[in-house]
Amino acid sequence: GRNALEDIPEVKEIIDAAALIDCIESVEQSLTTVIDAFKSRDLLTCSTAGNHGEVTSISLLYQNGSWPHTSLRASYWCFALAAAVAHADAGSFVRALQLLDKAAILGLPAANVQGLFDYVEYHSAASPSGRVYLQYGRVDDYRRNQNGECLVAEALSNPIAFPLRDVSEICRDSFEADFVSTSVPLVIRAFADSWPATRSWRNLDFWAMEYGHRLVPIELGDMKRGGMKESIMSFHTFVSSFLGPSTANGCWPLSKASATLSDDAKTRVAYMAQHPLFEQIPGLLNNVVPSPPLCGEPGPTHVNAWIGTGGTRTPLHFDSYDNLFVQLVGVKYVR
Repeated sequence: GRNALEDIPEVKEIIDAAALIDCIESVEQSLTTVIDAFKSRDLLTCSTAGNHGEVTSISLLYQNGSWPHTSLRASYWCFALAAAVAHADAGSFVRALQLLDKAAILGLPAANVQGLFDYVEYHSAASPSGRVYLQYGRVDDYRRNQNGECLVAEALSNPIAFPLRDVSEICRDSFEADFVSTSVPLVIRAFADSWPATRSWRNLDFWAMEYGHRLVPIELGDMKRGGMKESIMSFHTFVSSFLGPSTANGCWPLSKASATLSDDAKTRVAYMAQHPLFEQIPGLLNNVVPSPPLCGEPGPTHVNAWIGTGGTRTPLHFDSYDNLFVQLVGVKYVR
């Protein structure tokens, strides 16, 4: 049969294969060292071997596009946990929390190590290196009439031709019978007006000051304009480099979204999309109602968060489950 690598020069194939094997062997050696160090409670070795294994594993992921085997993902979790424990023991709580964040972003079930997360998060919150004292402004309240008129006039490429039915309130029985069971969309105005998030989350300083040291997965760029890449960055970087400039730009149309990150900072696109942020940072649940009465029992299957600049968009798609989409800050145009 035809080899999938047949069109690649032979020398490159040999180098790539050899480099891959070396990298995997390095991961295996570091993992053995970490396990032995944990058994003997040698936290210094946990730190050095854990950090080395974490860097090697993440490099393998980025260079290869994926981990060649699922065991390498689990190995990465072990390295991150070992290094996090060692950093926490040394008092480097912010660094420890960032390692845990990255592991959670890359699939570590945070609930399995929630005690460690809680301990490190509690101490990192008191660390001066975890605080950012700058001002990044507020997102406009687009529920105001003048802001809504601005959106229609300046931000939409075309007028709304098929407006959805909207109500100010609805009981669960009517919601289920008239909309869910018939797959008819509905807009419920002021649904989350009583949620603290509608006020605190508009303030970008909230994210920078309270969670600036936390790491989150961000999609940069646009699939239709110059391509998109994924990155893991701190909330502080996300706010200062993307959300802040975008907010300062006010109301702007999708057509002005920058093609590349080298363009005007005010129109650069960055998006934290469908991320289980509330599992990663449970304290944020105090700002929302994670299981509204309209969802019934036992509540929603998943609760995810989306946070982005202007110019973000999701291609036309179909979800296999019903959605209760709650817009807390800013606006989203659904068509």
